[in-house]
Amino acid sequence: MIGATIFFTQAQYLYQNDVGQDIVTTPRDAGLSYEDVWLDAAPEVKLHGWFVPHPSARGTVLLFHGNASSIGNWLEWPRLFHHLGYAAFIIDYRGFGRSTGTPSEQGTHEDASAAWRYLTATRGITAKDIVIVGHLLGGAVAAELAARVTPRALVLQSTFTAFPDLAADIYPWLPTR
Repeated sequence: MIGATIFFTQAQYLYQNDVGQDIVTTPRDAGLSYEDVWLDAAPEVKLHGWFVPHPSARGTVLLFHGNASSIGNWLEWPRLFHHLGYAAFIIDYRGFGRSTGTPSEQGTHEDASAAWRYLTATRGITAKDIVIVGHLLGGAVAAELAARVTPRALVLQSTFTAFPDLAADIYPWLPTR
């Protein structure tokens, strides 16, 4: 019975979008200029993000954050990459921060594709000038996107190999595989 309950409610365990969602700081608070960006990821789904330009960018970093947070919790990344000479683009997945919709695995992949299209099609940035970076949950999102596109590089920080592996670590008493 417990296994069935967890199976049918697994999204709420994987996507903890109700923690740390308030965006109380912006890149401006970190001394950076930025553009508020809104993307249409799917019907009825609008993604919120920030594009932090650099006057002489060596490239652009596409950032995917971890769970239980929003882009407002990740200002150190755009600031770090700005100091290294890169522009940065960070989005909230559907259901996180100010983005609408309900989080799901397929949804995060669609969100990553929308962010990639924004950089390549809307902003005209070439794939060889984009570095994809993912942290924790964002690592899975970044890796899946990098498998479909050809970025300059992929950087994964503190991520996991697969959702079943993560679930097995968190819930060793459940048949997660």
